[in-house]
Amino acid sequence: MANACKKRTYSTSGVNFLRGRDYAYANRCARVANREDRNLHKYDLASRNVLIIFRRRNEGLSFPSLRLETERLRPEFTNLAEQWRRDTRHLSLISKKITHQDYFRITGMGKPVIPLLLEELRKRPAHWFAALRATANVDPSPDGATPLQARDAWLKWGKSQGYID
Repeated sequence: MANACKKRTYSTSGVNFLRGRDYAYANRCARVANREDRNLHKYDLASRNVLIIFRRRNEGLSFPSLRLETERLRPEFTNLAEQWRRDTRHLSLISKKITHQDYFRITGMGKPVIPLLLEELRKRPAHWFAALRATANVDPSPDGATPLQARDAWLKWGKSQGYID
C-alpha cells in the first residue's frame, strides 16, 4: 500500500489539470497515510502532504519572475482564499481546514504565492502556516508558538526576505 502514493507522470501539462492532480494525489496520500500512520496527528499528515505538493512544483524561480508570477496568480489566489474561508469557517479542526481542496490548490501554486499568503496573513489572519511552511520550505515560528506569535514570526520573516514591505 506504500506505493499507492508514488508520483505518477501524465502527458498533459495544463495548469488546471496539474492542480487537480495535486489535490487528488494529496488526498489519496492522506487516505493511505490515515490507514498506515494511525499514530500521527492528522495535522502532521496534512502538512506532510502539502510539502509533497510543493516539492513537485516550481522551485527555481528568480525574484523578478517571481513577482510577475505573483501578480498573475493574484486573482486566482483571491478567489480560492475567499472560497476556502467560506467553506471552512464552520470547522474547528485545523486538520480539516488545511485538507480542503482550495487550500491544496493555493499551496500547489508554489513559491509565487508566498507574498500573497503573507499579505493575507497580515490583513485577515487565518491558518496559512502549513501553506507557508510548505511553499517557503522554512518555519520561522518557534516551537509551541501561539497563532499570534507564529503570525508575527512569519511577517517578520517575510519582510526580511523581501516578500512583503
